[in-house]
Amino acid sequence: MKKTINLIACILFSCALFAQDYSAAVRPAQTDGYQKIKIPQDIRSIIGNNLGMVRILDQNGNEVPYVQQKSKSNVVFIKNSSIKTEILPDSATFILLENSEQSKINSLTLQISNTTATKNYQIDGSNDQLTWYAVLNSGYLDDLTSVNQTYTEKNISFPLTSYRYIRIKLDDKNSSPLNILAIGKNFIEREKIRYELLTGVSFETKQNREKKQSTVDITLKNKTPIDFIELTITNPKQYQRNATLFVNANRTVKNKTSVYQQPITEFIINSNEKAFFPTNSTISDKIFLSIDDRDNPPLAISEVMLYQIPVEIIAELKHNEIYQLTVDTNWTSPDYDIASMDLALSDSLQNASVGSLSSNNSVKQGDQTLKENSGKVILWIGIFTGILIIFYFGYSLLKDMKKKEN
Repeated sequence: MKKTINLIACILFSCALFAQDYSAAVRPAQTDGYQKIKIPQDIRSIIGNNLGMVRILDQNGNEVPYVQQKSKSNVVFIKNSSIKTEILPDSATFILLENSEQSKINSLTLQISNTTATKNYQIDGSNDQLTWYAVLNSGYLDDLTSVNQTYTEKNISFPLTSYRYIRIKLDDKNSSPLNILAIGKNFIEREKIRYELLTGVSFETKQNREKKQSTVDITLKNKTPIDFIELTITNPKQYQRNATLFVNANRTVKNKTSVYQQPITEFIINSNEKAFFPTNSTISDKIFLSIDDRDNPPLAISEVMLYQIPVEIIAELKHNEIYQLTVDTNWTSPDYDIASMDLALSDSLQNASVGSLSSNNSVKQGDQTLKENSGKVILWIGIFTGILIIFYFGYSLLKDMKKKEN
């Protein structure tokens, strides 16, 4: 019995080492009822898009159920008759769309059944289905899990095109095919999209004369979801350049892991249009923009701005109470009744305010370097604790065996 208690205590201690626990005060509006709570950027840098790590606690420590505020977008889903899917086992999935009006499009929304898989994809265009032309050479789909429903909607962007037929190729060599439920054409005016400017962004521009390319290294203070990028270009007056956005990713070959730059989207920077582009909801603290200058002078970029579409949750709060917005990286998605109910809420809900975030760990929030170093220390402590547990029980077992032999 004593050994079992010791084992449980050690396991609980090891789990506690890896937990990251944070909290912030929530102050309701001046009336009782359902209210909106916007998740602050410093919390998004911890949870990314995973609201399952978030809880609202009342003054007695009880959970207050919440539901994510659904964003309203003008997406028209294409009829199944206009979509043809072909799956080549262990190879690729081909999705063919007909753009019969040959309207100009530069993005689509994929409605995908929840999965933990990730996918590389490419997009081609054709007017006769005989000759295909490259539109997007390499894209990447990840974070394909929704907290509140069995599917997620993922926006993919590409250079503006008007081909009659659009073909999406998903790479299935490393995992099973995705279940694509529907595909939507996006009719969203950029000026009407709700987004907020990310803070703590810096950038450095470099030129590679041999490759005739410019590279913009963009760094954020913390890893966080990035939904849009905007460039301010001061010179030259007229330009049209192909650009590719990259993010660091890990690749393992023969048990050796290396870091490489994974392309996430491509677009065209044109002086006749605002340099404002989707980033396919990338989660990172560093991204790289490569611009093909060809024989032209490099673009003079004076400002790089990154944006995030806010995430809001709705909860029923009492105006005379103080609540805690608590985050724990070990938590999984809660199962609340209101997530599956039609609450028929007003579009003009009042907003509750969220105070500054405090960490219940020894790691100082916002200091990314300290967080990484502390994470390594915690990892080694956990490994050392595990070795001690194995040694302790192995030694006890040998001791018991010797007693039986005697």
